[in-house]
Amino acid sequence: MKLLIDGNRLRDAVKHTGLILDRINREHNMMTLTATDDTLTIDTVGSEARSRATLDDVNILEPGAVTVNGSWLQALTANLGASETFMRTDDTNALTLETGARRARMRTAPDTLSVNWPDQEGVTIPLPDHEIMRMADAVWHAHATNQTRPVLTCIHLSGDGETITAEATDRYRAARITLPLSGWTGDLLVNADWLKRMSRDADTMTILTNQNGEATGLALSGGGYQDTTAVTAGDYPNLDRVIPDKHQDGYPVELDVNRAMMSNSVKYLKSLNMENREALPIGLAMDGGQLAVSLSGDDSSGRDLIADVTVTGGLADLPVVNAGYLQDALDSYPTDRIRLKITDPVKPVVFTVDDDTDWVQVVVPLRDHS
Repeated sequence: MKLLIDGNRLRDAVKHTGLILDRINREHNMMTLTATDDTLTIDTVGSEARSRATLDDVNILEPGAVTVNGSWLQALTANLGASETFMRTDDTNALTLETGARRARMRTAPDTLSVNWPDQEGVTIPLPDHEIMRMADAVWHAHATNQTRPVLTCIHLSGDGETITAEATDRYRAARITLPLSGWTGDLLVNADWLKRMSRDADTMTILTNQNGEATGLALSGGGYQDTTAVTAGDYPNLDRVIPDKHQDGYPVELDVNRAMMSNSVKYLKSLNMENREALPIGLAMDGGQLAVSLSGDDSSGRDLIADVTVTGGLADLPVVNAGYLQDALDSYPTDRIRLKITDPVKPVVFTVDDDTDWVQVVVPLRDHS
């Protein structure tokens, strides 16, 4: 195999397909490169996911295929730059990359892996303006990282034919967003990290189904990439019990706050975490028409005031919340203003934006914050 390719194109393709590499399991830490006609295809097969990059208009000097260590190829291509890269294999079971004065050589696998891309039959949904990336960004932060409950490490997707809702929870917070994506009815659980990573370039989503119409996998495509993953089996918690209707009235206190100002205040207080507390308590209070956010600790404390806030109602005390959870909620949706709906100091705080956006977050306050 011999070919010439732009170094940046090769780097980006290897970086994308390498997102599913398993550096512990050698079998799933390999990449197969196939050069034919004017196309270079890069395939990675993980334990439950597949990724393919198709690069057209490549100068193929000699067709061929080779399988190499994916982590190693990522390292070699990370700093190629925009210069033309010459890639070749030889009879010594080696792959050589030459870019300008740089030359790297790596061992290839003794046998080239045959990669059969699975059929992608199911319900295909166009994703205008990269809606799947927006969906993943809005809820990903709320998923659980503890593997003791695998379903909570997933994002739950459900469709009613007219919209698709994504939601995630780690039992201490929850996030949900609904977008006008039509054509699919059903629900599935997909690994949250996979969806976050692979949604960057996707403009089409396909829900892979079996003969009974049940979801068996999820496929994303766009930008020359194809990515598929198996769905996770299990029953997801009913978040309707903790996420109220965002149009619900009757909250004793509602704070309409400048989102960027509040986010900057929380970042400032987090920088004062000299005790390295995992659950850093941020107190909320009203002070002369301004919102006071504060941190109290044995080694450090701090306070900031946010003037750009509108208050409806009143309570003697407002909640104390985890700084990290508060930061995630504030940063998960790009809007100028955010609304905090508060029932009392120990009940979950509800975050919404304007009534035209089906986005809602819930954060459970800290009770023991001494």
